[in-house]
Amino acid sequence: MRDMQPFRSAVPRRWLLAALATVLASPAVPWADRRGAPRHLRPERLLSDLGGARAIGRQYLALAPQEAAPGLLARCLDAGTGAGACGDAGPERLRRALDEQRRRDFAAGDTVVIDGWILARTEARLCALAALG
Repeated sequence: MRDMQPFRSAVPRRWLLAALATVLASPAVPWADRRGAPRHLRPERLLSDLGGARAIGRQYLALAPQEAAPGLLARCLDAGTGAGACGDAGPERLRRALDEQRRRDFAAGDTVVIDGWILARTEARLCALAALG
């Protein structure tokens, strides 16, 4: 029997949990993205650790290169959350919509594994949007 090494993630557990928890705790501000992302999805206002989110986003885009466009990612997020309507309603509604979609993703098994972590596709897409921004 081979020596079994414990799994070691390049992303510290505390960092990942903190980054994902703050997706719903930070204020969002409408914005304009010249590359096609809508005004209401501003990752730097939704994610506390933008650098870490970008790292996760780059890994997600390596798994799903067909989604490597801000406008496409935003449409995917809007389709799942109804976030397009949330932009005018304020950041609290957007955070609730993202949280509800994250829960639906897990319930439906719509997840991705990034660096050993199981993430809802909605979380991964938000991180990918940050990576492209």
